[in-house]
Amino acid sequence: KLAIKFHPDKNKAPEATEAFKLIAKAYACLSDEQKWKNYDILGREEDQMQGFPGGQAFDPNEIFR
Repeated sequence: KLAIKFHPDKNKAPEATEAFKLIAKAYACLSDEQKWKNYDILGREEDQMQGFPGGQAFDPNEIFR
């Protein structure tokens, strides 16, 4: 329902395109059981793509905090 509401062809608000992209990204994660589990464990998808093998994100600055 949100994808239809914020689709750029139907919603001319300036933020609609970005909202539509975020909705599509969320759906892609939530519709794939493995991605959903990884998200629950590791957090944001961007964090999963960085860091050590196995997808665990690592912030070197975290050591010094």
